[in-house]
Amino acid sequence: SHRRVDYYHPGMREERRQHPLFSYFAEVLAFLRVHARTDVPITEAMTAQIFREASPQVLRERLGVWEGPHEDPDLPGGVYFTLIVVGTDPCCADGSSRHDDPRAEASANVAARLAGWQYIWDGFAPGEPFPLLVGRLAALAAQLGEVVVVAPGPAAEDLLELMASRIPKPKPAKPASPRLTEAEK
Repeated sequence: SHRRVDYYHPGMREERRQHPLFSYFAEVLAFLRVHARTDVPITEAMTAQIFREASPQVLRERLGVWEGPHEDPDLPGGVYFTLIVVGTDPCCADGSSRHDDPRAEASANVAARLAGWQYIWDGFAPGEPFPLLVGRLAALAAQLGEVVVVAPGPAAEDLLELMASRIPKPKPAKPASPRLTEAEK
């Protein structure tokens, strides 16, 4: 049987049918649906969302973190990266190691998402300046792409510790509500 492939990730050798930015499109749609029913000016809500997109911590959580480059013993001069923090974005690459540089993918992802928000901004607020410098979006995306890779060794361990400290602690279970038993009533 032949399986249709719409998108191919050469660095991960991964085939998929869903667009790599599918989750972004879903986020935008959910954002617009929520803000269609609020009194908050759309530019305020979009500004917060745009700055969230430009957050290194949010990017690490969304796309994950890779450790590397490691020297590839099977390929002279080759390198590979190992996944150490799994991203929350369902459209992230699925593998646990890769031979391409994850920073390139992260930069392209950020650039596409920011370009999308700029397009939406221009549609809703054509007279308002975009919250980020439009001429510097590519540089910002390249800079942000760097945060998805950490050098092997102590730097990776420190990052894992930092990210673990930011995971909310589970709330203790509420004690059962004291109720009168039938005999006490």
